[in-house]
Amino acid sequence: MNMWENTVLTDKGTALQSKLLKGQPLKITNVKTGGEKVPIVNLRQQTTLAGVERKITLQPARTEDTTTIIPVLLDNINLKESYELWQVGFYAEDPDEGEILFCLSQSSVGKIIPSEDENPGFTITWDFYFNISNSTPIEVVLNSNGLVNIEQHQIHSNKINTITNKLDDLSSNLFLLTHPVGIVLEFGKNVDPNDYGGSWERFGNGRTTVGVDESDNSNNFNIVNKKGGNKDLQAHTHGLNNHTHSINLNSGIQSAGHTHGTGNSTYRYWPIASVEPGGDSGDVGGATYKYPRISSNGSWSRITSTGTQSANHTHNISGTSGGNSGNTSSSGSGDSQNLQPYITVYRWIRVL
Repeated sequence: MNMWENTVLTDKGTALQSKLLKGQPLKITNVKTGGEKVPIVNLRQQTTLAGVERKITLQPARTEDTTTIIPVLLDNINLKESYELWQVGFYAEDPDEGEILFCLSQSSVGKIIPSEDENPGFTITWDFYFNISNSTPIEVVLNSNGLVNIEQHQIHSNKINTITNKLDDLSSNLFLLTHPVGIVLEFGKNVDPNDYGGSWERFGNGRTTVGVDESDNSNNFNIVNKKGGNKDLQAHTHGLNNHTHSINLNSGIQSAGHTHGTGNSTYRYWPIASVEPGGDSGDVGGATYKYPRISSNGSWSRITSTGTQSANHTHNISGTSGGNSGNTSSSGSGDSQNLQPYITVYRWIRVL
């Protein structure tokens, strides 16, 4: 595909061409790139290239029949940031106005030019063809600073590629030396260490790592690469030792007003009197009784005192609940919330 499909002679270039009909040569003084695109209908009106202009190198021109071929060389030496290239323009010397934008080409698609750090030694060459006539020959003004011919540039590029390959090999060897077989690496993003040399496999997916403990009598951590544990709750038992529970109880406060029975339902109580009653008077409901009658028509005597009762009082009780022993059991298969706080990473181990 022709990258430079829109090529025009600018208005100032057309004016210059009219001035050169008397046989003066067209003197190409500079070639630059532009970082922006404009509508095709506006190309002829441009006096400078769109966007940021950057100089590129004119190479020695050559002639084939009636065509002058002007090679240009673009590199990224000392380029700090990448940019998108859209235009290439040739500047020429006007006897009245000085240097003008003579002609330019605009690309159909932008071309990303990488920075020197991103792609050391990056270069592009293009050949631009100019038709000439006996009345208007072309003269190319070359700046010797940084000027190389295509053959020299190719030699230089080959040397750069050789050095780059050696650096890549050195980097790979250094990586392998500092990462011996068996080493485990963790990454916070999906990086494949196979790209840097050696043979690597994913390691310990979904598991935490524990240091080997050769003195572990439980044989859980005594050898390397041993797997164990489970993130889910497993069926298990809990032992329960014999034990006692002490308890203190308070029966609460009792009121003062209450009665005590004498233990014989045939007894009756006589109302309070200054003398003993003379006979059976029967029940007198609602009154306080003092003397019981043993039997009908019998003799009377005083009842034995039931003792003095306190007013408000409490009853205390103490003891043990008895011993318990045995095992309790639990089982399940879900998430028992037994997971430690965690963060996931990509983990690799070098195997070769």
